[in-house]
Amino acid sequence: MSAEKNQWRSPTAERIYRDDPRIEVRSVGVSEKSRRRISADDLAWADLVMVMEQRYKSRITETFHDRERLPPIVSLDIPDEYEYMDGELIKLIHEGVEFHLRQELNLEPESGA
Repeated sequence: MSAEKNQWRSPTAERIYRDDPRIEVRSVGVSEKSRRRISADDLAWADLVMVMEQRYKSRITETFHDRERLPPIVSLDIPDEYEYMDGELIKLIHEGVEFHLRQELNLEPESGA
């Protein structure tokens, strides 16, 4: 999961999906001011990258344009207006993540989810 500074949205997504047995998650940012900035190793590790806003997808593809292969990068289209673990943010993340897990990786929702 990637957002600009890796402060609220991506850490929330990592927190709610870290124990999901279907996937492994990492939370990174795209800004130089990020707590943890996205790297070539992150992209090599990932089967799918989810960003919070379309502009972060553009930034990743521009920054890593020389890589032979990038994993699919999809946007959740979640604006930067939520605090960490905000109820509405959790709902938006869950809806977007589940949609893309089905679309990109053919993964069904975890039972009980």
